[in-house]
Amino acid sequence: MEGVDRVLYRLPELIKSDDDATVFVVEGEKDVDRLRELGCVATCNAGGAGKWRDGFGEHLRDRHLAVLPDNDDAGHKHAEHIAESLSGVATSIKVIELPDLPTKGDVLDWLDAGGTVAQLIEIIGGAVEWTPGNAKAETKPSAKRPSQATQLVELVTDIDLFHTPAGESYATLEVGGHLETWRVRIAQFKRYLSRRFYQDNESTPGSQALQGAINLLEGRALFDGDEHDVNVRVAGHGDKIYIDLCNAGWQVVEIDADGWRVIDDSPIKFRRARAMLALPTTELGGDIAELRRFLNVTDDGMPLVLGFLVAALRHQGPYPILNKPAIISFLVDRRPPCNPEWTCTGRLIGNGFPPYPPTPKPPASIIDTSVYCECGNKVLPELQSITAGVCWDCHQRRRADR
Repeated sequence: MEGVDRVLYRLPELIKSDDDATVFVVEGEKDVDRLRELGCVATCNAGGAGKWRDGFGEHLRDRHLAVLPDNDDAGHKHAEHIAESLSGVATSIKVIELPDLPTKGDVLDWLDAGGTVAQLIEIIGGAVEWTPGNAKAETKPSAKRPSQATQLVELVTDIDLFHTPAGESYATLEVGGHLETWRVRIAQFKRYLSRRFYQDNESTPGSQALQGAINLLEGRALFDGDEHDVNVRVAGHGDKIYIDLCNAGWQVVEIDADGWRVIDDSPIKFRRARAMLALPTTELGGDIAELRRFLNVTDDGMPLVLGFLVAALRHQGPYPILNKPAIISFLVDRRPPCNPEWTCTGRLIGNGFPPYPPTPKPPASIIDTSVYCECGNKVLPELQSITAGVCWDCHQRRRADR
C-alpha cells in the first residue's frame, strides 16, 4: 500500500516486552499468535518470506533474537536476510533449524507434534550465535534431539512385544508389581506410553508422535517379536490347565494331577475384555457336595453336573451341552414349579463362570440384544453379518491392517 509505513506484527506488545526476553522472529502471523499464547515474545513481517525491510530493525535494537525459518529454501533465505539486516543492531542473533520438521514445516508444526517452550529454549541455548562468517552452516543446534516418537519407543524397551498366530500385536508389561498383557492398539496402551513419557520429560507427547510410536511398536511386535497364543479365561500348557481369576493382581489358578494352586506368574498370556468380572477368591478345604443344595437335580444326576463343570473348565473341546431336554429330564427333580432348565444351567453358568456382568432385565430394544466383541464393545445384530461378529472399530482396524 502506497503511503503507508509497514510495521512488525503485534508491534505494541513487542515494545512493551522485557528487553532481556528472547524475541522469536518467525515467518507467519499464526506462528506469532501461537507463541504469544505460550507466553513468548514473537513477531514477523507482513507478506511472509522475502518481504523483510531493514527499517524493522529499529524496534529490535539491542534485543536477543531467535529466528525460526520455515523448512524450505525460501524460508532459509528469508532467515539469512533477517540475520544480515539485523547484524550489528541486535545484541545477539541465532538462526534455529528445528529438528524433525517436515518439508515446508514451521514452528507451528513443531509445536503440534509435541514440542514445548522449554524444549525450544533448550535448543536455543545450545545453538551458536549467527555471524556473517558462519552463516547457515552454524545455524543448527549443537546437538540434535531425537523425535518424541523415538523417545517414546526408547522408553519402553523393557516390555515384551509379540504377536499372535492371527497377526495381532501385543505387549506384556509390568504394572503395579505384576505382569499384564495388552493389545498394542488400544487406548489403555496409549495412556501407558503417555504416562511413561511424562515421567521422563515432565511434558506430554503430541498425538502425531504417539501414533508414530504405536505404529513402530506394532511393527516390532509383528516382525521382530515371538509368536504366542493369547487366551481368554482358560488355557492349557503342557499337562496343566490355567484359569485367569481376572483379579487386580492378574493371578491364575494352576491345575494338574496333584491338585490346584493360585500363582502370581502365569506361563500363559491372558487378555481381558473390559467387562470381564473377577472369579471368587479360591480357598482350600471346600467340599463339592455343598453344591448339591443349590441345584434342582437328582442324586443320580449330580455326577453328570460335576462332569459338566470339569469339562467346562478344559482348555479344548469337545464341550458338553447341559440344556438339552433329554439331559434336563434326567437331571432335575420335578418338585418346584419353575423352569428347571434355567434353574440348573443358569445357576451353574451364572455363579460358576461369570465372564460378564449379568443382564438385569430382558432387552427392551434391538440395541439391548447386541452381542459383545472380543474388546468388550457391543456389536449390533444388523452389523454382525458385515463385521463377522466384531465391533465396528475392530472391523475397520482389521481392514486397515490387511
